[in-house]
Amino acid sequence: MSRCKACGQEILWCISTKGNMMPVDPRPEPDGNLRLIRRGSQPPIAEVKKGPDLLDATDDGTRYYSHHMTCPNWKVKKKAASG
Repeated sequence: MSRCKACGQEILWCISTKGNMMPVDPRPEPDGNLRLIRRGSQPPIAEVKKGPDLLDATDDGTRYYSHHMTCPNWKVKKKAASG
């Protein structure tokens, strides 16, 4: 497991459905919006899921948050206003 460089919290590196690396909080959260698809020794795939109606046969309903949502020190880069 890795640690966030901004806050030091443990993170799990996953791959988004678009193929990008995504830091995810390793503890399940009842209202999280990510489903992790485990793939043995490869990083899990983080799939956005909204609501219990999207459960399928391989989905146990366990959800997680992207660490970007919970990190107290994460700063979103904003474009400078042009003027």
